Amino acid sequence: MDGQTISHYQVLARLGGGGMGVVYQARDLRLDRLVALKVLPPDLTRDAEAKARFMQEAKAASGLDHPNICTVHDIDETPDGQLFIVLAYYAGETLKQLIARGPLPLDLAFDLATQIAHGLQKAHAAGIVHRDIKPANVMVTADGVAKIVDFGLAKLVDATGLTRPGTTLGTVAYMSPEQTRGEAVDARSDLWALGVVLYEMVAGRMPFGGDSAAATATAIQQQTPTPLTAIRSGVPLELDRVVARALARDRTERFQTAADLAAELRRLRRASDAAAVTGGTVPLAPASATRSRTAMWALAGAVVVGAIGAMLLWPRGADVPRVPRFVNPVQVTNAIGMEDYPTWSPDGQTLAYAATQDASPTSGNWDVWVTQVGGGPPVNRTADHAGDDRYPTWSPDGKQIAFWSDREGAGYFVMPAQGGTPHKVIGTPGARGDAGGGGTGIGGRPAWSPDGRELAGAVLSPAGYALTLTALSSDQSRHADLPTGLVGVMDLSWSPDGRFLAFVDGRPLRTITRLYAGGLGDDGFTAISDGRTSAWSPTWSDDSRALYFVQNGAGTMDLWQQPMTGASPAGVPSAVTTGVEVRQAAFSRDGRRLAYSKGRRVGNVWRVPIRPDRPATWADAEQLTFDQAFIEYVDVSPDGTRLLISSDRSGNSDLWSLPSRGGEMRQLTADPTPDWNPRWSPDGQQVAFYASRSGKREIWVQPVAGGPARQLSRADTDAYWPTWSPDGRQIAFFTNAGSSSKIWLVPAAGGEGHELTSGGDASTPEWSRDGRWLTFVSTRSGIERVWRLPAAGGEAEMLGGGPVYTHRWSPDGKHIYMTGLSERADSIWEMATDGTQERPVTDLRGKRGYLESLSLATDGHYLYFTWGEDLSDIWVMDVVRE
Repeated sequence: MDGQTISHYQVLARLGGGGMGVVYQARDLRLDRLVALKVLPPDLTRDAEAKARFMQEAKAASGLDHPNICTVHDIDETPDGQLFIVLAYYAGETLKQLIARGPLPLDLAFDLATQIAHGLQKAHAAGIVHRDIKPANVMVTADGVAKIVDFGLAKLVDATGLTRPGTTLGTVAYMSPEQTRGEAVDARSDLWALGVVLYEMVAGRMPFGGDSAAATATAIQQQTPTPLTAIRSGVPLELDRVVARALARDRTERFQTAADLAAELRRLRRASDAAAVTGGTVPLAPASATRSRTAMWALAGAVVVGAIGAMLLWPRGADVPRVPRFVNPVQVTNAIGMEDYPTWSPDGQTLAYAATQDASPTSGNWDVWVTQVGGGPPVNRTADHAGDDRYPTWSPDGKQIAFWSDREGAGYFVMPAQGGTPHKVIGTPGARGDAGGGGTGIGGRPAWSPDGRELAGAVLSPAGYALTLTALSSDQSRHADLPTGLVGVMDLSWSPDGRFLAFVDGRPLRTITRLYAGGLGDDGFTAISDGRTSAWSPTWSDDSRALYFVQNGAGTMDLWQQPMTGASPAGVPSAVTTGVEVRQAAFSRDGRRLAYSKGRRVGNVWRVPIRPDRPATWADAEQLTFDQAFIEYVDVSPDGTRLLISSDRSGNSDLWSLPSRGGEMRQLTADPTPDWNPRWSPDGQQVAFYASRSGKREIWVQPVAGGPARQLSRADTDAYWPTWSPDGRQIAFFTNAGSSSKIWLVPAAGGEGHELTSGGDASTPEWSRDGRWLTFVSTRSGIERVWRLPAAGGEAEMLGGGPVYTHRWSPDGKHIYMTGLSERADSIWEMATDGTQERPVTDLRGKRGYLESLSLATDGHYLYFTWGEDLSDIWVMDVVRE
């Protein structure tokens, strides 16, 4: 057919062929583009009824607009009645061709399987089952994108009752047990086939074999595949579990949706250390094409009972790490509320920790408690203060405990470990080195020098954050500059050799942070994590050659280890626990025990009616989601029928959609990095959000129905809180660098943005309904209040409210709804748009937990919000060195 013209397609060259047809490269003469032309065998198109059914199904498949499904441009017939399909042309090869060269690298196998799962998720949501998922039906483009092809052909073969010579055995090898028995199939059959494909990509061979179709079918129905860990070194044990579930003969025991399988694969991908992969390599795409797919994630090297993995410790004088085991996990505290930030006494007999009897991390009364690890009642050491006392750390000599407190204007305090009056040693925030301090604000864990002579704490000056190191014997201080643009300094940790400090760039409850380490000389501090995860609690090994920290790089919050050379990373980080849900961790001084806080943050969506006569209470409230996950943001569609949320229900913060009355969720994004704060466009067709896909937080936009996301903002620092103008032409957002936050505008179609505010602090912008104003929250008046400024530019003026955290306009433009702080933390307030007539519209007291301040939406009839709860207890494990 080379050189022939069929319809308006000029055939250029044969690309390949098989029992299901011949594929040609062709040129679309009307649109002047390259296409792939698949001509089906005549035997498959002689049955007019089967052909009509195929046309119907193929047309339905052609409507599947998804990056992992091959685009169908056209379906037509040759003059002699042969059916042909016109597909998008992609440079690349089939997955079958890739596997023929040997097992794939693990990170590539995880990535391609995840992409296939995403494509199946889209098809299954449309009611379409592929029925013939196999490597030959997956194209892999030159830039590493998997494209599923041949939707509907398997059903056409079934309808005609024909089998293609040379293809039957290969196809049977990917059939689910119910397919081999001739039973009706559903989406779970596709998931079985994907499990077979994943096995083949990793092992380089099939899980089920036989010298005939019948023998292969018998193996599928009766045999259990050899575990992948027994075939190939470097394969994580968790992969055996995932594959076993995908290949469960009882379909009710398999993954029930492609989204479930994709979530598991994505978690495995994050936990896979690409540098440790063994086996053949496949030249496929340049490094730039795989983006975060080659990010440095690692999986624990061993797993013990209770999902607690082995930990790599660097013993003094050793060139290779030893691998101890964690055993005997014991719960030390069990009070209602939160117990967090454990710290050991030097003798390893006592723990100090921070606790609040409320389930809210932002309200209640935080105190410093101590308890004997061997038993006995805990004792509150800061019961004298009704405010916050937290982030304790024990002095090396065991005589004192340092902590942060909001007493006396806020700062770092030291008190006798046995109890007594605290003494303020560093003020924060305030001028650098100001021991008196002033103002309010949140601090973080201070750090003792190894000799116990100095205490390090972070202070905030107009130029940003800096370190103050105070000699406790003389109150003399020295200072160290920190990088600019930090949003907060938390979890300070001093290396045992006294040369380095590590800390977290972040604020409490923040879901994305960055770890820094550096010396106290002229070298300064550098980032040692990529800022794409929630990373906390850095702790140095006893020889200062490794840094341990808690992060969610593999989905759940777990303990990780980063080998260090001085203050610089030496290699990739490794997960050392799996599935524990660690919040903070601390080793005893002798390294024989680990104390950790265990728990997680849960938030679900509720709604209450806006009542004109009284505040709505829990009796009026309706719970819409029931996840054991954290939903942070919510937004209502312009027509009021659907909600957009950001949730970590799949192990990563992604965007989801659900009916506004509650119901089944649909996942919108599945990027390996977190996505937050979705906002509907005025026409309901697009969603704006912020994400760390570029390495820092930026504003992105993508179609709600699916499709690639595009980056809008390109700020010098992190960007947050997108909000559309009423005409959909502009998006406002704010950037935050230390104590400076600014409002920006950027065209929604893309282009250069410009700063709207000239300085000071301005956050969480919202458009007025007529598009004339942008309102925002600022502390310019000394307290968080709502301000407004002309959208075209000009001077800002204060409206009122306060203390305010976030706000939203009512659809009719007559009111502004606000979440608050301090005494307003448990209510939503209403304010007229001229700043008058404030009133509470909810009274949400009496329920354990807290109103998630960032989450507020309204359709004019209901207020939608997230109610959260943080529960955490202190646990201890023994560390056994083999």
